[in-house]
Amino acid sequence: MMEKLFGLKGKTLSTLARAKKFDVLKVDEKKILVVPQSTNFERPISKNRIEWAWNELRTKGELTQQEIFLSGTVNSAYIATILTQLLGVTYKTKPVRLYYNKPED
Repeated sequence: MMEKLFGLKGKTLSTLARAKKFDVLKVDEKKILVVPQSTNFERPISKNRIEWAWNELRTKGELTQQEIFLSGTVNSAYIATILTQLLGVTYKTKPVRLYYNKPED
C-alpha cells in the first residue's frame, strides 16, 4: 500500500473538513512526512498508522476521521486525506467519513 503513496511526494493536498493545505515532503517505507502550510511544522506519520487505517477501511468498508483519531493519532486529518488518494476510496464531509469500494479488475 505504501508504494502506491510514493507518488504523493511533492504534492499539496487539503484536509477534507477544513481544506487546510499541507505539503507531502517525503514518502518512504517507514513514514510520510507532511508539512501543514499554516504552521510549516513537519509532522511525520508512521507507516503503521496509515496501514492500520487502510486495513480498517478495507475491512469495514467505511471509516470516520474520528475513529482514526481515537486509534491514538493526532494526525487523523492528514491520514484521512492521504487515504482518499488510493483507488476505490471516496469520502463525505461533516463529519469526515471514508468509504472503500474494491475496484473491479
